[in-house]
Amino acid sequence: MTRSLAVLAVVALAGLAQAQPRVAIVAAADSPGGLRYTDPQNKLVGTGLFSAVDIIDARVVTPTLVDLQQYDAVMTWSNFDYADAVTLGNNLADYVDAGGGVVVTIFANTTTSTNRRLQGRWAGTYEIIPAGLGNLSSGGPLGIGNILVPGHPTLDSVNTFNGGNSSWRPTTQTLTSHGEKIAEWTDGSTLIAVSNQYPTRVDLGMYPPSDVVSASWWVSATDGARLMANALLFAAGGGTPTCEPDLTTGAIPGVPGYGVPNG
Repeated sequence: MTRSLAVLAVVALAGLAQAQPRVAIVAAADSPGGLRYTDPQNKLVGTGLFSAVDIIDARVVTPTLVDLQQYDAVMTWSNFDYADAVTLGNNLADYVDAGGGVVVTIFANTTTSTNRRLQGRWAGTYEIIPAGLGNLSSGGPLGIGNILVPGHPTLDSVNTFNGGNSSWRPTTQTLTSHGEKIAEWTDGSTLIAVSNQYPTRVDLGMYPPSDVVSASWWVSATDGARLMANALLFAAGGGTPTCEPDLTTGAIPGVPGYGVPNG
């Protein structure tokens, strides 16, 4: 009996060790089901590194801390105004404080439009790339330039990256005081940055949708999907999901059209 229990314990521990993070896209990017949501979602699902990749349409709903805590990490960006940039910023700050991972990408970390970047407690405190300073889309295509921290987990299996003719990237090359630059674009702009104060924070100076959506965006034959996945994995910190994956419902139960289940 004791031996059987020991075997079961080993099996259970092995299962926990192999548990994959559950993540969500929390973005103001498109209409529900639009390609600017589903293309990054499909790219992340295709890596095989996550137990679920849900979509929360932050144009029309603001996830609570409880909603966010269904996930090990979330990724956010904006093409439109957030439904409530202040409350979302407060909730994401609470989520980070509670150990949740947050990856912020273009345009949420570059836009000059107030309601398209995170406000509330987030602003000025949890930012890595200083928000509101604008973005560049000229001079492309660009790729990975200087790697300042060789071997960093966010670069695992990222061998090539082509940002396409747009190569969206931050105008500023500086970071906030707690930011650490991991890799740059070939023109010196920030591509990957982490925080020395908030270990579950990552900023990407790239735009998540690929050339599947627009021919001038990052080239899907390169490793942009793995770059985004690595950022989420690093932010998640290897933790196990806070609840079992649900592949049949949306991200927020009872809110039709806001959540898209992992396919």
